Amino acid sequence: MTHNRKYKIIIITALICLSFFQKNYSMFNQETNAERREKQQKEMEEIRDFLQGGAGILNGDAGQEAILNFLNKHQNKIEAAAKAAAELGGHAINGMRHVFRSQERKIENEIEEIDRKLSDHYARQSPSETAQLQRKRERLEIKLEKIGEENRSIINEMAKAGTNTANQIVSDFAKERINRKDRENQRLFNVLEAKEKAREKWKILTSKESAQRLSIALIGTIAGITTIYYGGKLGFNYLDAKIGKPKLVRESNKLSIKNSFLNLFRKKTIQNFSIDEVILEPKTQRTLYNFADEIKNTYENGLPFRHALFYGLPGTGKTMFAKAMAQHCGLDYAIMSGADFSQFKNGEGITELHKLFDWAQNSRKGLLVFIDEADSFLRDRRVLGNDEKNLLNAFLSRTGANDKKVIFVFATNYENELDPAVLSRIHKKIEFELPSQDERVKILNLYFEKYIFNDKRKILKGNKKIEMFIEIPENVNSDFINKVAGQISGFSGRDIEQLVSELRVAAYNQGNGVLTQDIINNSVQEKRREHQHDMQASKIQRQRYEKALGIK
Repeated sequence: MTHNRKYKIIIITALICLSFFQKNYSMFNQETNAERREKQQKEMEEIRDFLQGGAGILNGDAGQEAILNFLNKHQNKIEAAAKAAAELGGHAINGMRHVFRSQERKIENEIEEIDRKLSDHYARQSPSETAQLQRKRERLEIKLEKIGEENRSIINEMAKAGTNTANQIVSDFAKERINRKDRENQRLFNVLEAKEKAREKWKILTSKESAQRLSIALIGTIAGITTIYYGGKLGFNYLDAKIGKPKLVRESNKLSIKNSFLNLFRKKTIQNFSIDEVILEPKTQRTLYNFADEIKNTYENGLPFRHALFYGLPGTGKTMFAKAMAQHCGLDYAIMSGADFSQFKNGEGITELHKLFDWAQNSRKGLLVFIDEADSFLRDRRVLGNDEKNLLNAFLSRTGANDKKVIFVFATNYENELDPAVLSRIHKKIEFELPSQDERVKILNLYFEKYIFNDKRKILKGNKKIEMFIEIPENVNSDFINKVAGQISGFSGRDIEQLVSELRVAAYNQGNGVLTQDIINNSVQEKRREHQHDMQASKIQRQRYEKALGIK
């Protein structure tokens, strides 16, 4: 609080106290009317003089001597006002303590209720409900701590303001006024001194000799930095173009030349995948586990790899399982898409394809190449143009012999879309089916844990960022999740992930951090309409493709 605000409060408090004293005095005093009027007139003149003097001090018009005279003359009034203010402050402090203690008691009761639910070993609670209770308890403890801090801070400030006497406040103010002139003179001296030093430095810098030395040093520095930067960049780009990651590879845990060098100076982080984390239909999962063990044994025994085909609707986990399978078998992996060949013209696609095969053969470990949308360039040659046929033939020429270094896993939406020559190179065909009710429940719980329960972020409210969690009402429980899983029949794992991700956004934007049943139901209905539209469009595209191949 500034001095001006302190003295305004003192003067106003003094007026209130003086008015109170005047009323009480007139009630019990038995003086004559004339004597009372004379005394009241004298008191009013003293109050007027008190206000005028105080206003002069607040406006900065009074000098040092006037301030001291004002303090001596009105010492009693200031002390009386300070005493009254301290008494009022004491009542205010007691009131604030009562309010804060009520808030704390309410939160403590809620925490005790949550502890009772968590400690009740007979309660039938799902892991998600237990997590919700624990997170709610954490938020209540944080809220209780903040209330305690706010309570102590406000009461300390009020107590401090109440215990300061008027003499101490005015004395500080008088000292401040006395020292203000000295500080102002010192500031002006410092400004003049700084200007003089800057003027001298400017003369030195603008001299002819200094300008020449600065120009030579600047040109040399720029030339050196430019040479190092572009020389290193050209060298890295040349090596990366020769033996680095090809353009066709979208993602790989096999490092390029540039990243290998950078990892010498930074911590290497590789995302790990486990085949157990991929939620699939039980029969498909057993088939994939057996196939992964076959690949691992094949690699360890130095035998030729057997290529595979993963087919099924989009979003059913083909790419995710391929990454997990590569790491399970101790192989590097590379993810590419057949649709990326459309960016190349005039035979460039064949050149990039050969770069891919050469890069794969240089892997220190075996390499699993996952080709998503393989039918985009390996489709039945009856519907391909000349350039596309040449690309297909180039691929067939590089995959004709048994290979102990590279295994290809093709992915397509339908089993028989690939060219017969490509199918002849595939030894294992595995269908990825849409998740059933049980799998949808597991996937929902998985992504609720990832996007909802463990989500913590800072949200801008007003002009301040506050830390928020997503609150889950008690009616959003395991039974409700099972009900939601029944409503999204036909959804793939990717569809479910997108749904839960949209629920997180809706909880913050529509629910103010609370994920209610209404928000979930509305989002599910909207996602179902989008899913039905996508399925209809996919069906039409499939009919066109079959018509082009002459399939009835």
